[in-house]
Amino acid sequence: NVEFWESATGLGGASDQTSERFSRDYKDADVFSNKEAKELLIVCHNEGKALGWRTWKLLETKTLHGWFTTGNTCSSGLDTSKRYKMADETTGGDVGHLIEWEPLIKNTHNGVDDLYVNTEMNTNDFNRLSTNRNGGYNLGSGLGTQYDANLASNCGDTERPQADAQMRTEKYHWGSGGGIGGLIGSDHNCHGGCPWTISSGSLDF
Repeated sequence: NVEFWESATGLGGASDQTSERFSRDYKDADVFSNKEAKELLIVCHNEGKALGWRTWKLLETKTLHGWFTTGNTCSSGLDTSKRYKMADETTGGDVGHLIEWEPLIKNTHNGVDDLYVNTEMNTNDFNRLSTNRNGGYNLGSGLGTQYDANLASNCGDTERPQADAQMRTEKYHWGSGGGIGGLIGSDHNCHGGCPWTISSGSLDF
């Protein structure tokens, strides 16, 4: 969703009504574009009920729009050699009862200290936001996914997971090989039957 992540004012189908901030995709364009931040808070919730949270101290003080247009954008193109780190230490959190495969707050398998923006996690799998990079085997993990980006130019459509959020899956090909599925919630683009997009549940971030 280029407009949601990269536009200063565009909503990309999200709501800007505060009354809907926990029930659907939500974006406050003023906060996104004009408020510089030193720390970032991510909350995992289910229809407004917080299930876990984590904070990070950011390496630079700037707006979210500034971060998400730093590089590896859909207009500039995706480069696997360029990685953009937002933070290298978490300043607090409560994992609640989140499962070990949750990608940002718990992520037992890859850790949560490092926070990346617009970065390839492994083998041409890009996330808009993700924690520590993982190994190969198409394990996913992060928000705003463009997986196997080499199959399409500049954020083009593929049959791979193109979703709002993905779990750090247990087995290969984003959970299609068994274990927990990768897709968090239901928001995703489906092309060619999206055979590698397997549901994991209904969490939101």
